[in-house]
Amino acid sequence: MTNLKRHKMRHGGEKLLVCDECDYSTHRTDNLKTHKLKHSGERPLVCDQCDYRATDLGHLKRHKKIRHSGVKPLLCDQCEYRTGHAVNLKRHKMRHTGERPFVCEQCDYRGANACDLRVHERTHTGERPFMCDRCDYTAAQPSQLKRHGMVHSGARPLRCDLCDYTTGHAVNLKRHKMRHSHSAAQTEET
Repeated sequence: MTNLKRHKMRHGGEKLLVCDECDYSTHRTDNLKTHKLKHSGERPLVCDQCDYRATDLGHLKRHKKIRHSGVKPLLCDQCEYRTGHAVNLKRHKMRHTGERPFVCEQCDYRGANACDLRVHERTHTGERPFMCDRCDYTAAQPSQLKRHGMVHSGARPLRCDLCDYTTGHAVNLKRHKMRHSHSAAQTEET
């Protein structure tokens, strides 16, 4: 398609195509086709280096540039944090400002992002959508399920730097290290 034809289409020379599921409209059939993938959830374009899937070539190219080339052009102006996604930088900056605009309607919880709020709301609903494929354990968030998986694998990647204690859970390591500090304090007192 020539630039002149594309320009004329923008000025009403061609029929306006409208999405039948929302108010999106365009003059280009390929744009409408790509847009409709958002409604179907289909992501036909696959990254050749990982399992990332996209609805359009622009998203796939951006993914490859940021994830696989190591380019992280966006820099926090208050620390050394770098990212390739503006939304990640915005979320990161909230750590500096303490901003928590996402409010729970059932209690006084405030979250820095919609995902944190959604996870928190599961404490009220009891929803535990993440299921272990080896037993009947369910979790409210993926990190809990991943941590639970160590029960089956026997993995104990966390190690005490003062003795040979290992565990799969950070809370257990913290509790263990407190025992070291308590016993050291008691030794100093005697």
